[in-house]
Amino acid sequence: MQENAETTARIKAIKADARATLLHVANLTLEYAVSHERSVTGVLLTIPQKVVTQMRAFHESLVEAEIRLIEVKSELRGLIKENSAILDRQRAQEHKINERTNHERVLRAKYRELQEATQSDIYSLSEEERQIVMEYKELPTLEALELEVQSVNARLEMMAEGNPGAIRAYQKRAGDIEKTRENLEQYAASLEEIKENITNIRQKWEPELDVLIRRISGAFAHNFEQIGCAGEVQVNKDEDDFDNWSVQISVRFR
Repeated sequence: MQENAETTARIKAIKADARATLLHVANLTLEYAVSHERSVTGVLLTIPQKVVTQMRAFHESLVEAEIRLIEVKSELRGLIKENSAILDRQRAQEHKINERTNHERVLRAKYRELQEATQSDIYSLSEEERQIVMEYKELPTLEALELEVQSVNARLEMMAEGNPGAIRAYQKRAGDIEKTRENLEQYAASLEEIKENITNIRQKWEPELDVLIRRISGAFAHNFEQIGCAGEVQVNKDEDDFDNWSVQISVRFR
């Protein structure tokens, strides 16, 4: 857009220069005609020769200005065409970003639903069951939970003959643990799927975003460099929340 504005200004200046040149040529033509009449009556031709030389120089300048005007018009058409193609690509990329942003928003909503469902299941447990869940909540993986279940099973088998009530308590707790483990597996699988989808989507649009920002930053830095300043455009990325992403514009005035 800046180049288009500069080119338009150049065209206007050239046209104004051409009009001024034409007026000057007309004045010189009149002067030459008057001088030519004087030469017929015997007046010296020093002034007409000078005027003819100036007319030739102005005519050459006029021709050069017309050639420059043609070149500038051709350059302007090329810039308009190139700018139109860039705007089309920009609109297409903005459409893709909007689609992927909406998809990411849907995934986040699904994640929140799963999280709320998990919390609801935990709140519906009895105090004893909740303590069990909290006790095993800190286990790093499902494999660690499996090992803990096996350990509890081994201890219950050792005390089963002497305390029948412990067997019933164990069976109830084992059922609770199994149910909790299944819920945890489902939520873990859903979370992993959501994370994978987010990663796949991000791999599609983030490189294109980085390229676009680099191009904008390069043009921005170039324009500021023309006025003796420095400028940079970059994306501030928050790995935990896409809502906190932003485009930062840095400028340094010398």
